[in-house]
Amino acid sequence: MFSSLFFWFFRPDKQANTRLKASFLLSGSVFLLSLAGLSGCMSDNAEPQAAGETAVPPQAVRVITVEKRAMRQTLDYVGTIRATQQVALSAQLPGTLTSLHVDRGDRVTRGQLLARIDANDIAARRAQIAAEIQRARTENDYLCGRYATDQNLAEAGVIHSAQLDTSRNACESSAQAVAATEAKRGELEATLNKGVIHSPIDGYVLERSAEPGEDVGPGRPLLMLASDGLEVLVPVVESDLRRGIKPGTPALVSLSTSSEFEGQVDTIAPSARGAARSAEVTVALPENTTELRPGMSADVSFVLAALPDATPVPREALKATDEGWAIFIIENDIARRVDIERGIAQGGLIAVEPRLASGTKVAVSNLDALDEGARVYPVDAKGGQR
Repeated sequence: MFSSLFFWFFRPDKQANTRLKASFLLSGSVFLLSLAGLSGCMSDNAEPQAAGETAVPPQAVRVITVEKRAMRQTLDYVGTIRATQQVALSAQLPGTLTSLHVDRGDRVTRGQLLARIDANDIAARRAQIAAEIQRARTENDYLCGRYATDQNLAEAGVIHSAQLDTSRNACESSAQAVAATEAKRGELEATLNKGVIHSPIDGYVLERSAEPGEDVGPGRPLLMLASDGLEVLVPVVESDLRRGIKPGTPALVSLSTSSEFEGQVDTIAPSARGAARSAEVTVALPENTTELRPGMSADVSFVLAALPDATPVPREALKATDEGWAIFIIENDIARRVDIERGIAQGGLIAVEPRLASGTKVAVSNLDALDEGARVYPVDAKGGQR
């Protein structure tokens, strides 16, 4: 076939040769144009396919905004409030409670008269001793006066020395009798003074256990006083003591209806007791605790660590890595991995180091799908795209 075409193409017939060449060239041009069009179509179809294979859509992630805040690591307990000093006042002698000047809740000052007990039999004995003292003094005055006279007589040689000695002994014995009787009166006055009860401290009345007119005996409870100073007694298990609770550790004390008071650990019992192996920890409270009363229960938080300007993130923002922990901060819709160290935890938040700038966006979801430089579609964790 090609030989025939070659012959006709190069035959001596010039007219026929010219027509054939024109026809052949036209057919070749059409063929080449067809190839070019096919090639263009194939090329156009190949580009979208390649783009579809390499393009990765952004990963949707929820993000939070970092804010600076104070954080504390605490151990939380419940304790019982008590006065630093409690004084029980009771009757010291038998008698009648003639007066009781204070009631429960009243404030008292050191030396203030609180109650009086009238011991009738002792009062009668007091009058008897007073009469005995008067008789002893009268006798002493007489005997010692006679001894003085006998001294003058002895000097004048009127009486013998033996009579003078007898007179002197009588004077000395009567003086001793006066002293003994007055000592009895002193003891009696001390006993009677026990019936006059004063406050030994500054504070207030916790309990009133008697009423005026009652007959009381030694040991009968009358009043319970409490000092102004307060403390909290907290049973703490030994495992928590080993975590760092010691004298001087800050402690926050609060009631459900009151503000928070700042105290500190004062003392720790030297031994643990009970099945839980707990030791009594005493927390000293400041003076401005008028809302608190002995016997109340209180929430106590022992502060083991504190950061005034932490930049915490939620627990779900942390990703475990071979090196430790990492978070992903989002900048211009790009994830940036930051290796961090965990700090104190409080309320579902964890402080991280290095600290972050306020306003930093941090991913809290789909962390396993993220890596350094990944494109993301950030959605605020509270709702809506950021």
